[in-house]
Amino acid sequence: PPRSPPATGPEPITAARPVPAPILDGIDPHRVALLYGGDLGFFRQLLELFIAEFGTAAVQIEADLARREPQTAAGRLHRLKGNAGNLGALALMTTAQALVAVILAESAYLPHLLQAFAAVCSCLLDTARPWLAAGPKPASHPATGSGPADGAQDRADRP
Repeated sequence: PPRSPPATGPEPITAARPVPAPILDGIDPHRVALLYGGDLGFFRQLLELFIAEFGTAAVQIEADLARREPQTAAGRLHRLKGNAGNLGALALMTTAQALVAVILAESAYLPHLLQAFAAVCSCLLDTARPWLAAGPKPASHPATGSGPADGAQDRADRP
């Protein structure tokens, strides 16, 4: 009997076979599908880590600027920008990049862009937190070697 050719890897994502991705304000579900190939557990874990690290970024950046530490604010935004891109949060990534440029240029547009940045952050956080709370907690993933938020559940269970 004829033999099938050996499998060469996962099938590419196509319109005929969409990969499920969350519909969250501020996150491009098509990018999530392409980046994570349907591994929503890993996406969930990264989103939890992102929120743990950057959930108060808008407040922290304003505090950095109030202390006249623009380099600290720019560094925080640079890290956020990279992580946002990895999550498919393209509007947040773009806004963070623009805010870095405005901070370093000491532009008069700073208050307006800070306000826009805070709004984009809030939009993402306001939809991501309930989605994370409603779903199952992911198991440990080999890429990070830990469970959600690096053991945050273990710490929450302790007295």
